[in-house]
Parts: sequence; C-alpha cells; structure tokens
Amino acid sequence: MDFDETVHSGQRQNRNPETVALLAERAELVRKSLAALPTVSRDVIVLRELEQLPYEEIASIVGIPVGTVMSRLSRGRQRLHQTLSGCLERGEIDAVS
Repeated sequence: MDFDETVHSGQRQNRNPETVALLAERAELVRKSLAALPTVSRDVIVLRELEQLPYEEIASIVGIPVGTVMSRLSRGRQRLHQTLSGCLERGEIDAVS
C-alpha cells in the first residue's frame, strides 16, 4: 500500500490560512504566558498538562510532596488564567475558540 499524504499526515488539510495564523498566534501567547510563570509553577503545569503525568510521578520528578504539586498546579493555573484573560481584555486574542 502506498503512502497517502492526505490520509496519513495526521493534519487537517482544509484549514484556511486565517485559521492557521490565529492558532499559531494563540499558541505563541500560551508559550509566552507559560514562560512568564515562576519555574516551580511552570514545571508542574508542563508535566501535568502537556506530558499528562500523574501527580505522584510529578512529585517524584520534582522532588516535592503530592500536596505541593497540587497547590503549585492550582496557583500556576490561576496565574496562567489571569495572564490569558488579560490578553483577551486587551484584545490580543478573541473569545472565539
């Protein structure tokens, strides 16, 4: 069976350029917002939300108790939400998903 780019690429082929640009812009805002977080918050958010690791494994990797992982996640998510909400209020992003 031959490789079919449209079937096997895993990407949507029908995205218009505007949608691609908006998604890239939002991704950059999220990256910048994550980078602005304190390292201790950023580490646990990345491990949990991007790597999908369980709390126990994050605790082991970072060397902190599970309860501390949960509190850092909570505070980090709040700060990330505040930053992204500020971008929304300033019109840097729109509310449409």
